[in-house]
Amino acid sequence: MNSIKNTFLILVILASGAVSFYMVNRKPCDSVITYRLGTLDAGFGIDSAYFLEAVREAEALWEKSAGKEMFRYEQDGEMPISLIYDERQSATDQGNSLESEIGTAKGSASSVKAELESVKSEYDRTLSAYEESVSRFKTRQKALSDQIDYWNERGGAPSAEYRKLTQEQEALGRMADSIEEDRLAVNSLAERADALVDSYNGIVREINTDVDAINRLSDEEFEQGEYSSDADGQRIDIYQFDGRERLVRVLAHEFGHSLGMGHNEDPSSIMYYVNEGKGLSLSSADIADLKVACGIR
Repeated sequence: MNSIKNTFLILVILASGAVSFYMVNRKPCDSVITYRLGTLDAGFGIDSAYFLEAVREAEALWEKSAGKEMFRYEQDGEMPISLIYDERQSATDQGNSLESEIGTAKGSASSVKAELESVKSEYDRTLSAYEESVSRFKTRQKALSDQIDYWNERGGAPSAEYRKLTQEQEALGRMADSIEEDRLAVNSLAERADALVDSYNGIVREINTDVDAINRLSDEEFEQGEYSSDADGQRIDIYQFDGRERLVRVLAHEFGHSLGMGHNEDPSSIMYYVNEGKGLSLSSADIADLKVACGIR
């Protein structure tokens, strides 16, 4: 069974031509198929009760439409249903982990970006105030210089004018000190903004690295589940799923194969070869195939 995972197009193939119906005398739906739980690899992180509940939900999809019991769980049932953990589910788990990291990184990036915008706004205000102060300082400084030149050309300023010139010179000194503080504040904000930009760019690089890793995983094609019937009997092996709904759907898909159904052409169907549909109900194509397989009018 195939699965298209989120936006990263991880493709997993539903079991199809590998099914060989060894029990040629058995007609689909003529008798109840008994099943049992087989191997449940711990790598999936679910217990037997959770898995059995999903199996029962999957069988109910067919039984409700057929109006009859078609499958039955028995501790010594004939058909084992197993969870086989290998590189297929490992790839899915790795993809999920990377997506979680991306989600966290995006949150951090948003926080850094918001702080950067705040610092940038403060930088703009501080720089504007600094430039205005520098402009006023230069105007007053030129005026003072002109006054000094004026009185020097006349041999010196009177005492009263001299005191005014001295006071203005002292005021300009204090103003220069204040401007220097503003300059340092502007530079500090600029350095802070640069650091935030570096931080933001670093987070974006991490996100892109994780996205590239997910895209590499998406290039892999693998079977999600498989139904087999041979000299050793019937069995269902589940290799990969992403969440409970996908688990129920792939189980239902393999149950469909056990009833003799192949794939249909409806992308929303349980029996479509790619597990891209949503919801836990049979499509009209599924129901039509069930009626044909079981001779239901």
